[in-house]
Amino acid sequence: MLICQGKKVLGDKCQKHEQCTGTPNAGDCMADPQDNVTSSCQCNPGFMTYNGTCLQVNKTLYEECVIDDQCNGTSDKEALVCRKIRHRKLCMCNSDYIEDNTYLECHHAKRKIHEECKLSEQCTGTDYANNCFKKGKDENEKGVCTCNNRYDLINGKCLKVRLNLFEPCINNKQCSGTDNAGNCTEIENNTLCYCQDEYLDFKGRCIKGSRTLNEDCEASIQCNGTKHAGVCGENHTCTCDKEFIRLKEGCLPAKRHLHRFSEKENRLLLIAVGGGLFGLLSCSATILLFTMRRRKRSRTTRLDCSSSSRLPMRSIHYSVADNYVFGNLNDEEVNI
Repeated sequence: MLICQGKKVLGDKCQKHEQCTGTPNAGDCMADPQDNVTSSCQCNPGFMTYNGTCLQVNKTLYEECVIDDQCNGTSDKEALVCRKIRHRKLCMCNSDYIEDNTYLECHHAKRKIHEECKLSEQCTGTDYANNCFKKGKDENEKGVCTCNNRYDLINGKCLKVRLNLFEPCINNKQCSGTDNAGNCTEIENNTLCYCQDEYLDFKGRCIKGSRTLNEDCEASIQCNGTKHAGVCGENHTCTCDKEFIRLKEGCLPAKRHLHRFSEKENRLLLIAVGGGLFGLLSCSATILLFTMRRRKRSRTTRLDCSSSSRLPMRSIHYSVADNYVFGNLNDEEVNI
């Protein structure tokens, strides 16, 4: 007697595979997993049971899906989830992973400095360490997360370096963009790159300060190494302030020292004054002598001593103080 049997659906008892045609992708007649004795229609290999249907598993990135369990086609079974994208649901990397569109894989995200990576997009665990550095050129080679360009690892953080004068900073090592501006200094409640000790800011640069008398300079603010020598002169050397004159290795008030002569010059002046007094006395004695004779001779004698008051002193001269005292009277001689 021939008995006609209908199409068996998922879960129905069966005796052979050909009976299991009532549910798509459920064509396997095999032992029921519940009692392991009675055979029933089961999902084909590569499919899973879900609400009376058989869903394909081992799906990879961007494949259509219904539930998360289908998205297990990658080496990391937890990397993919079934996510709704507009009107469709697709297998996508979960929030702890990023998509590799070249190899349709998911890689761990939020990798920290020096942790293993394959893509730079993985390196988001450390601020400003978003570069996946690889020694070779092989795309499959794994690298490590390193600091971004113009950033260096300083005290466990990636900090921007080669900062210029007055740029914000937190460490001296950042301040290398302007010569001699290597100090990260607090200025008006801000920490900024500033000139190093003994350097001064001048037109966006740091120039050497504490320049002494006669040292090279380009601005007067540099000339603070010698008291009262705060002027950068026309020859680009530090010179004395206004109303001060150079004396030896310092600058002294001009009014106080302009009348002073050297010891040698004082001696010359003493000789000159002494000579004048001697001439005056000689003239007086001569006049007295002639007066006495006139009285005796009872005749008038006129004596011209206009020249006797001046002794021949052409050979007596002295040099006025040099430029250190009188400025522009250097090497001039005054004859007495």
